[in-house]
Amino acid sequence: MTQPTVYLAGPITGLSYDNAQDWRTVVADQLRPIRCLSPLRGKQYLRDLKGGISGTGEEYAHLGPLSLPRGVMARDRWDATRCDVLFVNLRGATRVSIGTVMEIAWADLRRTPIVCCMEPGNVHEHMMVAEAVGYRVGSLSDACDIVRSLLDVATDPPATEWPAEPVDPDKEGPKPGEMVEIDVAVAGIRSYGY
Repeated sequence: MTQPTVYLAGPITGLSYDNAQDWRTVVADQLRPIRCLSPLRGKQYLRDLKGGISGTGEEYAHLGPLSLPRGVMARDRWDATRCDVLFVNLRGATRVSIGTVMEIAWADLRRTPIVCCMEPGNVHEHMMVAEAVGYRVGSLSDACDIVRSLLDVATDPPATEWPAEPVDPDKEGPKPGEMVEIDVAVAGIRSYGY
């Protein structure tokens, strides 16, 4: 049996190399020995850019074939269509990630399972994204659990701990054991009759 592969999709445009890559590094560590592919692999030179990474590539296309628009498109499409699971992190996105939405569409076309981490009210709330995503959760940890279950792979203990989730003092969560009402439309939960 070949080693399962997970493609780590998520926004890059407007972010620094480190901001775009950091969560991918943590998730890859959490999912070891599963092979995780980052769209930023082999592009560490983008760390030296002033400002965020653009969606056009004008300021870095000259740095190598992997950064040419055609090179980005070719490899990202290949990765999104050959992976066993598409892992999508849209948490905290401030604008729609066109590249990520394309990767979701490519994976959906191949009926690749899509695990998406996205909070309610995210800028990617759209019926087509919602219908393409098979599993939607609110945390990277929960998304990793689903990937492990889908691939039926026991992972190695991670070398790093999960970063602490930011706490919003205005939103106090339920107390342990407390029943809570969930708005299923907001949570993205669907019920089907078969």
